[in-house]
Amino acid sequence: PVASGIEDLQDLHVIPNPSNGDVTLRFNSGTENIRLIISDITGKKVMDKMINSTRGMNEVGLDLHSLENGIYNISLSGSNSSVNEKMILQH
Repeated sequence: PVASGIEDLQDLHVIPNPSNGDVTLRFNSGTENIRLIISDITGKKVMDKMINSTRGMNEVGLDLHSLENGIYNISLSGSNSSVNEKMILQH
């Protein structure tokens, strides 16, 4: 059972930002299955995948060298909440 008042996700940080393509997502999680979606400035999804997390602070490394320079929205979604952060990609 999920305790009321406990958020699945919070405190998303994109490190470094701006990035050259090697990105670390740091976030606090209360759930194990997280959906990661990265969208470009037009809203087009460029990445959509499930990641495993543990309760507490998590760090997930991403290789985004294949993406074009620009501004992206990073969204993490759990069962009861989501967090979003903008990222600037400059190769």
